[in-house]
Amino acid sequence: MGMLEIEEPGLLHGKVGAVLLNERFGIDDSEIFCAISDHVTGRVGMGILSKIYNKLKDAHTRNTLKSGGMSHTESQAALDEMKAKEQRAKGQK
Repeated sequence: MGMLEIEEPGLLHGKVGAVLLNERFGIDDSEIFCAISDHVTGRVGMGILSKIYNKLKDAHTRNTLKSGGMSHTESQAALDEMKAKEQRAKGQK
């Protein structure tokens, strides 16, 4: 767990979800584990499944925001997350 996750524990839901997927459902595929674990913050060197999962998640978030399916607070949090992701991506180029 990094400092950012200590300050923002909500970022841990991907990692926790990946562990629970293994513990509760016995799924131990490393690509699936990484895709779920990485979907919040991403990471350098993500595999193809992680990249696909992130693209689908982002598209779903955009569609949900457009359809009004989230509260204002949820919408703002999702937009903030997307903006932060874009900024990180720009910094890695």
